[in-house]
Amino acid sequence: MGAGSGQKRTSASDDRLQEQESPDLFSLFLTVFKKLPLSNKPSDLSTLKSTYLKTKPTLQTFQTAGHWICHKGDPSEGVYLVVDGAVDVCLEESEGRNVVVVNKLTTNSFFGELSSLFNIQCTASVRTASSHTKLFHMRPVLFADFKPRRPELLLKWCTLRKYVDTASLFSDAILATQSVKACLTNIPLFRLWSSEAINCLAKLCKPMLFSEGSIVLEEGVEACLEMCVLLSGRIVFTAEGQVLVSVSAGLKGYWFGEEGLFLSEQRRCSVKADVLSQIVVIDRSQISYVLKQFPSEKRHYDKFMKHWESNRQRLDYSLLYKHKGLLDLEIIMERLRKTKELKDCSHIAAYQIAMEMSLRLGNGSSVLSHTDIGGNAFLVVLGTVELVKDNRVEESLVAGGYYDHRRSGKVLDARLTAVTVLALFPFSAVAEAFNE
Repeated sequence: MGAGSGQKRTSASDDRLQEQESPDLFSLFLTVFKKLPLSNKPSDLSTLKSTYLKTKPTLQTFQTAGHWICHKGDPSEGVYLVVDGAVDVCLEESEGRNVVVVNKLTTNSFFGELSSLFNIQCTASVRTASSHTKLFHMRPVLFADFKPRRPELLLKWCTLRKYVDTASLFSDAILATQSVKACLTNIPLFRLWSSEAINCLAKLCKPMLFSEGSIVLEEGVEACLEMCVLLSGRIVFTAEGQVLVSVSAGLKGYWFGEEGLFLSEQRRCSVKADVLSQIVVIDRSQISYVLKQFPSEKRHYDKFMKHWESNRQRLDYSLLYKHKGLLDLEIIMERLRKTKELKDCSHIAAYQIAMEMSLRLGNGSSVLSHTDIGGNAFLVVLGTVELVKDNRVEESLVAGGYYDHRRSGKVLDARLTAVTVLALFPFSAVAEAFNE
């Protein structure tokens, strides 16, 4: 993707003046420069500052939404970093007509590097998406000395950035396939599959764009034996109109709706695109097609299925439906990752822990002794828990609170209120997830 027009200056003294007037521009330059796949990057401060001045940096402010920064097919004018506000990456039939937004970039996102790095025309159009947008602009002269040396870096970079192939740079939908492959390898269900099997499945899966607010999965509708992978963007889980949790794709993507792949039951919550999102839907027929060709992967799949079914049999499904998605695997995973104890927990680690959960209900006078809790940590999903010792309350935990006596150093009993729901996780699962 290329960049749009910026203010032109003619002398090095102007550049130095700009640097003095806006001393933060150099740090903005470093934010982008360090992330680009350039060869022979300088590391010493003197060379970096010299390189920075060559880019003729400017800080541009736009006071209206809909101002076009560049159009598809324009020559490159450098790289832009969104400092404030947002921009839409678009496809348009002609300048400004029949516009389809394919991505939205917000603060600290950059664009224009593709056309600058690989000496191609802008691959999409970009316009401001907010009433106040501030962009940091670097001229393409920067890239003359640091061009990527290998053409294959184009595909690798586009895959890493999860770009939509708006300019047909690659044949046979190879970019979409590569993007899907990169995410599939992070999903536990497919982690033991060979690269050949992953590639076969990826070719069957086509990413789709979901506009902000559009429904991906709908509460109350019978699952269609499918799961989803969020390649880019952000989704929100809701039940009966209440937001349960929102999740971003991150660098490795995010999978969800796995239960729907295995069971044809009504979904307990809805999933909506919170922003423009790129999502892949994988159905069981696609997986079955691949497994017929790869017997080893079928054995892995069958083993995973048995483990999954064994874990889910511990749960009372009437309880799951009663609480409308609150106890769904994805919700528990994200609740775990929001606790201070597990805030650095990866998506995969949270999945492994949540898969082993069992549930306990309070009846108003329930007490779980430290012996009952045994070798488990627990998450308060609903209600309040009082941690007590000798009938003295040591601590109270509300919904979202997490307790692990190994970390706290306190061996306490747990007193549950009438509306309390606990999710318990074996220490062995927590340890395995973190490779302890």
